[in-house]
Amino acid sequence: MTLLLNAGMCFAGGDYDAHFPDMDTNGDAQVVKEEFTAYFKDNSKPDEAFAIIDANKSGGIDHDEWHAF
Repeated sequence: MTLLLNAGMCFAGGDYDAHFPDMDTNGDAQVVKEEFTAYFKDNSKPDEAFAIIDANKSGGIDHDEWHAF
């Protein structure tokens, strides 16, 4: 199980490991694409990662989606 979780964090051009509130800069309990890409600006494909993590395609990543990832 640990191997699968660690493998999920490294894809789409970088390492995607963060504390949810650090990404949610406006504190609305959703990380929108702009917040996500700003936080992971040093990764090469944050747009692709966002699309995968936003499982319900709502345009935002909630705490449950982030931890499911």
